[in-house]
Amino acid sequence: MPAAPHATDSDETGRRRPPGVLPRPVVALAAVALAGATGVAMWLLPGPPALGGDAASGSAADEPLLTSAAERIGVADRRLVAAAPLAGPDRFTAFVDATARPRFDLVAAHRRTGTRWFTLGHVTAGPGDCTPRWGGAAGRTVGRSDPMTRRVSALHAAGGGVTVAFGGPAGPSLAAVCPDARRLLAAYRHVVDAFGLSRLAFEFSGPLDPTATARHAKALRVLIRKTERRGGQLRIDYTFPAGYTGLSAERLEQLRAAHRYGVPIDTVGLLVPLRRAATSRPVHLLSQSARAARDQIATVLDVPRKEAMRRIALIPVLSSPADLDTAEARALRSFAVRHHLARLSPRGAQPRASVRRVLS
Repeated sequence: MPAAPHATDSDETGRRRPPGVLPRPVVALAAVALAGATGVAMWLLPGPPALGGDAASGSAADEPLLTSAAERIGVADRRLVAAAPLAGPDRFTAFVDATARPRFDLVAAHRRTGTRWFTLGHVTAGPGDCTPRWGGAAGRTVGRSDPMTRRVSALHAAGGGVTVAFGGPAGPSLAAVCPDARRLLAAYRHVVDAFGLSRLAFEFSGPLDPTATARHAKALRVLIRKTERRGGQLRIDYTFPAGYTGLSAERLEQLRAAHRYGVPIDTVGLLVPLRRAATSRPVHLLSQSARAARDQIATVLDVPRKEAMRRIALIPVLSSPADLDTAEARALRSFAVRHHLARLSPRGAQPRASVRRVLS
């Protein structure tokens, strides 16, 4: 007569259980333990990345990033997320002459026009020294006591961001005046810390100075590394005068030197004069300039042509608001979006409000 089955071979109903199947209480207990272990593991995983990630990311991702981050960290900290600087420029960036009076109200302009990102310029050397000043003026030292720092902080709180531009036509560059890379590094870092910057722009004009170029590259390379060690990120833009055939040989050598010294160039700005009296097809000439520069940038920085186009910031320099009408602004915007240009940033005369709305 066969032996009665062992108690572990039957379930609570008395039906025989197939070999290898665990009792239901054991299975339930294991499920509870697994859920608990999973919860602990999830709690131990690193949290979401800090805001202010890739500065090259487009504006389309900025708002969802802020919203989801606020939801993850809780309602009580939403105000902190709102006050954080944007990760990177929008496709439309407004240039602000920081030397002008009355001083430009960044928050008022942001609320009035919807523009979120501004480039402030230009920081140059002071009279005969290595002090960063707005336009080189003796009374306009850049620093924490500078009224512009309060305006930038208010813009950050309102959801905007800034790039500070060095160089330009206002005075000698810091790289040309500071006696060594160490002093130049201190000057750059002073400006970065004063405004909490994640992006710097350098505008080059005039003859190429190999000594100043090397000093600039060495200081910038150290500044980027120090910023990364502190958990930050610093993007670098170079801006050059450009024509409809692209960049001059001298400007290309400036770009080549930066690449040779290991300075990562995020964006190349093209300052292209736009004169209504000179042409009936301004957008065609702007696109022609971008295409010519694309091939040059691809060669110098050793990147694919599509990637080179994505690094271009097209900067039409207007002599009059009439230089660009609404229809041409639509065509320019379409070209920028279709070819994934980094951004558009008109200079010179202020474009009409209707044109600005189209571009932004």
